Amino acid sequence: MILRFLTISLVAMLFLGPFIRYFSKKINEPIIAIVQDNSASIVQTSDSTFYKTDFQEQRNQFVQALKEDFEIAQFLFSDEMQKTDAAADFTGEITDLSSIAEDINIRYLDQNLAAVICFTDGIYNQGLNPIYQQGVSVPFYAVAMGDTLVKKDLLVNRILNNQIAFQGNDFPVEVEIKTIKSKGEKYKAQIFKGSKKVWEQELEVTSDYGVRTLKTNLKAENSGLNRYTVVLSRLDDEVNYQNNSMDFYIEVIDAKQRILILADAPHPDIRVLREALLKNETYQVEFRLLDDLKLDVSDFDLVVLSFLFNEVQPKLEKIKETLRAKKISSLYILGDQTNLTLWNQEDVGFEVIARSANSNQSQAVFNPSFPLFKLSDEQIATIEKYPPLASMFGNYIFLGQNFVLFNQKIGSVKTESPLISFTEIQNQKVGIIAGEGLWKWRMNNYFVHENHQIFDDLILKTVQYLAVKSDKSYFRISHNNEFKANEKIRFEAQLYNESYEIINDAEVSMVLRDEQGNESSFTFSPFQDSYQLNISALPVGTYTYQSSVEIGGKTYTKKGQFSVKKIQLESAETTANHDLLYQLAKKSGGELVYPNELNKLVELIKARDDLAATTYLEEELEEIINMKWLFFVLIGLLGLEWFIRKYGGAY
Repeated sequence: MILRFLTISLVAMLFLGPFIRYFSKKINEPIIAIVQDNSASIVQTSDSTFYKTDFQEQRNQFVQALKEDFEIAQFLFSDEMQKTDAAADFTGEITDLSSIAEDINIRYLDQNLAAVICFTDGIYNQGLNPIYQQGVSVPFYAVAMGDTLVKKDLLVNRILNNQIAFQGNDFPVEVEIKTIKSKGEKYKAQIFKGSKKVWEQELEVTSDYGVRTLKTNLKAENSGLNRYTVVLSRLDDEVNYQNNSMDFYIEVIDAKQRILILADAPHPDIRVLREALLKNETYQVEFRLLDDLKLDVSDFDLVVLSFLFNEVQPKLEKIKETLRAKKISSLYILGDQTNLTLWNQEDVGFEVIARSANSNQSQAVFNPSFPLFKLSDEQIATIEKYPPLASMFGNYIFLGQNFVLFNQKIGSVKTESPLISFTEIQNQKVGIIAGEGLWKWRMNNYFVHENHQIFDDLILKTVQYLAVKSDKSYFRISHNNEFKANEKIRFEAQLYNESYEIINDAEVSMVLRDEQGNESSFTFSPFQDSYQLNISALPVGTYTYQSSVEIGGKTYTKKGQFSVKKIQLESAETTANHDLLYQLAKKSGGELVYPNELNKLVELIKARDDLAATTYLEEELEEIINMKWLFFVLIGLLGLEWFIRKYGGAY
């Protein structure tokens, strides 16, 4: 009976789900992170053959020797860290030494990281100076690769050029050439457009270390994206030729956007408006008095009507009719002298019901729901502190849909009356500045910031929105015009049906063509309510594409082009910086060694007592029912009871 009671009690207890708590001993083996610089600068020296062959075997033997006592984690890095056991191919185009500590500190938080061993030349061209960042919290051992000997070199350091030029015009180019240990050498600097040489100059190096800037003007001939290459001739005994050339791109457009400013008299607001617009070379700005106008307004992309509603202007009616008929965008500038009767007859944007003959002094207050273009927080804060404009006093009543950029603030009262607003009337874009005194804004900008940048940006963004023709096509493609050689090429596409409802149930394809005429085909993937296409990094060059889609029995096609620029950071500096590595190693309690001292490094690491396994007790909970031995105890108790009863003659 006792055995049966004990067995039943144990089974009943298991139904309660009891746990048992115990402590287990855990051992953390020491981890060594081995980080290999995979950037191209490693093999742009006279030791390149060694690093591609014998060095790889020596490094593998070094890793195997450390595996006897440590857990090894291997990484490659250039612009970012990559955990892999693969051998380095030294093709990275960017070096970010600061990424090592950032990655290691996060990856091995609360783990037994014993040391970091970094194989690198100490050259970095992206990220922070690792000396001034928080380093790794363990000893840092540097294996100094590369060559610290300064060698003869002639390189294109940088090129300064405009991003756009107009067809038929000249555009300036500045080429900065750096010379190292080359005094007395003669060389040629040339610029090529494709295979055609468009400029050349013979030069002589006058000092061992120097920088020289060459300036020239080139003719913008073919519209579209044009690729140019600056080439420096090779010097005798020059080791690194890869930095003797550099590409730059110019987008040549065949026409400027024409802007006409109309007024019945000169005004300081017109002057500051014109000065801001001339900052953008894509605009051709002309000013005319209304009575002297002999130009055809239909030839312009935007017409600014400045203070033309102060009195009746018979000649203005025909101009307005042309603007509406041709869907030419307009920008109205109104002031406190505006005749409200004349303005309200326009039926544009809003009408003003006069309350008195007085005027308002109105500051700008930003409307955060404005959707047409973006202003930075700094720009908004500055504009809201501009002095007030003289505006019309009355009740403002909106006519149709308006997009208000800035409302009026009168004294400390924020109103719903618009100061700068936009609307669209039958596909004609219209902007309205309902205040006089823009010259004060520009002057204030210079007084506070010692430049006109924020005011000019406001005017340029306003005009850019108005002057750009709305894309009313059913099929649209968007992308950057320029990509880096290691960057993915990203496209977005939107497709609309004839009711201008966005759809994405048709297949969108693209044919991509390089400079040699080779073609590749791609298909966009639907994403949310549009399409996306991501293409892996492409070789350097200029590419054209044709994308098409068929919907409702109609085929829509879009053509475009973009460029892929070569990254030349690795060839700009090839002299190893072992002093930087020495400082990093000493700062962390590590050492600097050279590739022929790897056996010594193994001994240094194994001799350290602080690079050892760690042990700790870990509390664990386990359900008793999961313990297998308890099952056999229960079977044993039941078997023993059966045996005793059998033996005692109870059965």
